[in-house]
Amino acid sequence: MGDNSFWCDYGIISIFLLSVLILTLIYFFKSKSLDTFIPQHVVITGGSSGLGLCVAKEILKTHSNCKITLIARNLEKLKQAKKMTGASSDNVYIQSLDVSRENAINVDKTIRSLDPDVLICCAGTSEAKLFEDHSLKDFTDLMDLNFYGTLLPIKAVVQNMKKLKRGRIAVVSSVAGQLGVFGFSAYSSSKFALNGLCQVLSSELRPHGIGVTISFPPDMDTPGYQEEMKRDKPWECHEISKTAGLLMPEPIAEKLWRDILAGNYLSVTGMDAWASSMIASGWNPQTNFCSMVIEIILSPIFKLVAWGHLRYFEYIVTKGITRRNKNN
Repeated sequence: MGDNSFWCDYGIISIFLLSVLILTLIYFFKSKSLDTFIPQHVVITGGSSGLGLCVAKEILKTHSNCKITLIARNLEKLKQAKKMTGASSDNVYIQSLDVSRENAINVDKTIRSLDPDVLICCAGTSEAKLFEDHSLKDFTDLMDLNFYGTLLPIKAVVQNMKKLKRGRIAVVSSVAGQLGVFGFSAYSSSKFALNGLCQVLSSELRPHGIGVTISFPPDMDTPGYQEEMKRDKPWECHEISKTAGLLMPEPIAEKLWRDILAGNYLSVTGMDAWASSMIASGWNPQTNFCSMVIEIILSPIFKLVAWGHLRYFEYIVTKGITRRNKNN
């Protein structure tokens, strides 16, 4: 009995010491911390509404003297957005610009001339259809705006940020950029591509003092979401969306701005989006020590959560097939 108790105590102490050693090594070999960052000029694409506009409002709360330029295609919506910020003309500027690939030359020229030290890419749109109902144009259109509409502004600012050895770049993806959701084959493809881009950018730019942040928000109550809901989305898309609920954009914007300033790679808000990000983290740069430790400890639980969600999604898809067969 005594020997068993000794070996039990010895095992517990050994596991504890080994855990402390591992966490210590992880801490000392974590990503390089970035210097404290005070923004001077923030450019926000997709800034006329939704998350982009909410981020602008959040910036003005914390950095009232920071210059902000809102970019979107519709000039009238930009003028309304500027009024909604409540800021003076000395703080918030607007620029009508289509950031998609077909306008690449103008995008590069305009963004370079603005010369921001923070670039936040929120421009994007979505389309939900069965894969066979998606045209090739659907894929190219979504890639042109969601991917190239992010890539082109970043290309325009990186060179000067590297020269100054300071800056922040933020990209808004989606939970559908981590998980292939039914009906979103074109949209998910364009959003998944953003994470690959941001992983490379973080690797290349962090040593130059430039932080790269990517956000994976779930469904948000924004004008863009309301427009999406007016379209003829597959029944399965509505049912799967219910599992994560609908979030307001303000807390997501608040968290995103904090993560941008801190230079954190990952920015998520809400339990479902957070769990999804932990499940899909893979090779994401680990720039937040606490999140990394939580991920290591809880990874088996996250895997179980993912398995449960996927099984439920399969049930919805099977039910959808039955519904279609009845309707046909």
